[in-house]
Amino acid sequence: MTKTIIGMLAVVLISAVSANAAVVTLQAVADANSIDSGWTVLSGGGADGIRDAIEDNGTNTGAYANYTVTFPVAGTYSLYMLAKTSDTDGDTLTTTNDRLRLSRANATGVWSGTYAAQVIRDLDYTWYNISAAVGANLTYVVDAPGEIGVPLTFQVRTDSEPGQVIDTMVFSTDGAMSDAALNALIPEPATMSLLAIGGLVAMRRRRR
Repeated sequence: MTKTIIGMLAVVLISAVSANAAVVTLQAVADANSIDSGWTVLSGGGADGIRDAIEDNGTNTGAYANYTVTFPVAGTYSLYMLAKTSDTDGDTLTTTNDRLRLSRANATGVWSGTYAAQVIRDLDYTWYNISAAVGANLTYVVDAPGEIGVPLTFQVRTDSEPGQVIDTMVFSTDGAMSDAALNALIPEPATMSLLAIGGLVAMRRRRR
């Protein structure tokens, strides 16, 4: 299941991906509940030159971008991110400074209030398997009654060095998704326009 938010309208898409894996897709700008001032919204700055993206602008270490995630079924979810960075400190991307911090799971539950760092190494947009890169602390085990089908808050936080840009994030019960499979989850701009029009029609009907 792919969850896309257009303004205040939630649209659910059914996706057949990798042996019927459960999937939740979040676009960095379109699906954000709120974005703190430490992030800059890049209009058309996504991987396709059309979608918007968010960039750590370096003005506010610890700035949040907040998202609502609703997991449709129980399972162990991996997190993928379409992101890139710039070499802001001139160290040729060799240190751990080029990084973001992400909500992570631990023994206390899915959303623990602690964060794990993800180093972004590529100057061009690249899919990162965050769960594989960081390890078991960043796989999301969703199995409690209060976690399934319930809106949960996921956060991305700026860290010590600016320049990271995020296009899209994907939660999936498939822990080994290919780039092609991940790209297929992102609606084309024309599809998004049709969804927006259909949603507005549905809202007008409800008002009547």
